Amino acid sequence: MSKLFNEISQLRTFLPEVIPLEAEDYEQAINKSETGENEESQWQIYTHVLATLAFVRWLKERFGKGSVDNCSIFQPEKAKTLEAVYNLQVGEFKLCLILAENILNEEMILLPKLVIDDFDMAAHFYVVMAIDEEHEEAIVKGSIDYQKLIDYWHKKIIITDNDYYHLPLNLLDFEANHLLYYLRYLEPSAINLPVKSTEKISKKVVNVALWLQDEIDEITRSLNWSFPSRLSVASVQGFRSIAVFENAIAELNRRGLEIPHHARGCCRKIILANLHLQLLAATWLLPQQDNDAQEWSLLLLLAMQSGVSLPKGLRLQISDQDRVLSDKILEKNDDYFYRRLIGSYDDQFSVKITFNGSEETLEPLVFIDGITKKN
Repeated sequence: MSKLFNEISQLRTFLPEVIPLEAEDYEQAINKSETGENEESQWQIYTHVLATLAFVRWLKERFGKGSVDNCSIFQPEKAKTLEAVYNLQVGEFKLCLILAENILNEEMILLPKLVIDDFDMAAHFYVVMAIDEEHEEAIVKGSIDYQKLIDYWHKKIIITDNDYYHLPLNLLDFEANHLLYYLRYLEPSAINLPVKSTEKISKKVVNVALWLQDEIDEITRSLNWSFPSRLSVASVQGFRSIAVFENAIAELNRRGLEIPHHARGCCRKIILANLHLQLLAATWLLPQQDNDAQEWSLLLLLAMQSGVSLPKGLRLQISDQDRVLSDKILEKNDDYFYRRLIGSYDDQFSVKITFNGSEETLEPLVFIDGITKKN
């Protein structure tokens, strides 16, 4: 990428790239905005349509390619779901448009986390735009590719909250010609996008259903999970492997989490970026209602093996086969991470732990049918 950047540094630049809006742009934007449920939603759709039509027209004029066929803003079920336009196809590249109206302050813009983390929404390039209605213009303010976003995130230049990444505007490439050059000469495979979790992890799975029979299979054993144990405080005290979670389990009990007698949990030690972590995964069957599908519960607790507090910045991400279900980063030192999920027999949950640029993705936890509940 740096070589490409040097090669194009001599090209004529246009800062910023201004695209006149046309009468038919407004007509489509107004018609499309009527699908919004309220004034805020209608305005979001309206500006997104204007930005998308202008940007695609600019691409076609300058690059010869660009299509709105699959992009989210022209799909009724997706148009009003996010503050972004994703799945904008340019050849084999996927682009995502972010409007500058999402600016958090004069230096930051908000990027919905889903358009970065979800394999179905992630894009090779993220383009920040603005709509100037007074002058009837759309403005390409800058762009950034997916890999740079991830690199900056690992370096803690980009911060995150529950739903957004906070992207400093000065990280953008303000030269629109660079984006055109990459689209023309770069191979899409040069930018690695997230893939469906079942494609990027080992085919090994951990069958937690066996734990309810006080058993683990060879795969689970080979992955260094401990032998199953009960989760009652009295039982925890008898198992050194999960003793570090005694206070956490007691606190969850006090907060109303009912862990049934038949629940079982296993532990796995993880060393990541010099952190000696321990993950407790516990499971139990949920009461089945009439003809409803049988569901199972998965409780995840992450703590330090020594019992000291987990460090600020530790990230715990949980995904199923299709998308990221939970993505949390410790904002301060804390005693443990806690997540609970409910799944059907078709579900499998993957855990990824990240700290200081290092990450560990564990084999999926599944519940294979045919297990008799043990009381």
